[in-house]
Amino acid sequence: TTSRGGKGDTTLRDFVQTFSPIIGKMNEDYLSQAGYCQYNTPFMTKESEKTRSIVKSSSHFGLTTLLSRITGFIRDVLFASYFGASSNTDAFFVAFKIPNFFRRLFAEGAFSQAFIPVLQEYRLNKKNLLIDFTQNVFGNLFLVLIIITSLGMYFSQELAFIFAPGFMDDSEKINLTSQMLFVIFPYLLFISLTA
Repeated sequence: TTSRGGKGDTTLRDFVQTFSPIIGKMNEDYLSQAGYCQYNTPFMTKESEKTRSIVKSSSHFGLTTLLSRITGFIRDVLFASYFGASSNTDAFFVAFKIPNFFRRLFAEGAFSQAFIPVLQEYRLNKKNLLIDFTQNVFGNLFLVLIIITSLGMYFSQELAFIFAPGFMDDSEKINLTSQMLFVIFPYLLFISLTA
């Protein structure tokens, strides 16, 4: 280059203007190959985006679980303050426990552990059969749950005897438990289908 304000500055400016798009294109190609370009920042890779997504979903799951536990604690406090330790409260808790026991089998427990891996296999290898598979499973599960719900409502008193044998001495408590169980048992059908 020559002196300031002379031909050298013009030459340097021309050089930068000429080669700047080429250098920019080379830089963009390099970043694209390295997996950076689509994230608009040279510091975020695909791996860091995946990690951020896992952290975000884990924190969301953790916060909602914490909120669920807090609201459950508030519910228990309200139950204790309004109803206290009475035979009616015992009857309600037993009646509510029985559908929850079956829910663990059909909604969150054994059924889910068996269903999810098969569903994943269909999603990966048999996409064209996925809708038929889920409709068949949903239909069969609905039929089984209707039968179990109907039997549970019909044999509500016997279930109350099985799950709360200590109520046998108190006929009023066992009758109240079976009546509540008759009303609560359809919960199993709806919560299992939702899950």
